[in-house]
Amino acid sequence: QHERHAEWVDLFYDLIIVGAAFQIGNLLKENLKGSVGYLALAGTGATMLSTWSAQMQYRARFEARSPVHRFVDGLEGLCAAAAAHNIVPDLEAFEQLHMYLFLFATIISRLIQAGRRIELLVVATEASNERYGNTRRSAL
Repeated sequence: QHERHAEWVDLFYDLIIVGAAFQIGNLLKENLKGSVGYLALAGTGATMLSTWSAQMQYRARFEARSPVHRFVDGLEGLCAAAAAHNIVPDLEAFEQLHMYLFLFATIISRLIQAGRRIELLVVATEASNERYGNTRRSAL
């Protein structure tokens, strides 16, 4: 086993999350008077945290070596950046436009994560069939 070093995707994604935390802090600072600011903090914060967590869990287990996987990593990072960009302090602007753009970028990111899980399931099933397929068929 070799020691893993941080790659550009890891650093890029961490920087996006730091930017999102800054934007969420500005949103909360501008909207401290009502409960809406705290609800926006909870919603956007939990969403960005879960997006980051899913990405880090995947990156901790698997290396993206193919150009397609690297492209998908970059696309997921851009979706996270788009979601973070649409966290704005002005609640009226957020509710009229930015909330929908935030949700759209988050949904695309979730679809990418679902695609990765499906890919892992398919690859694991194929590997299992290659390894144990003949044994199972003969036992049936």
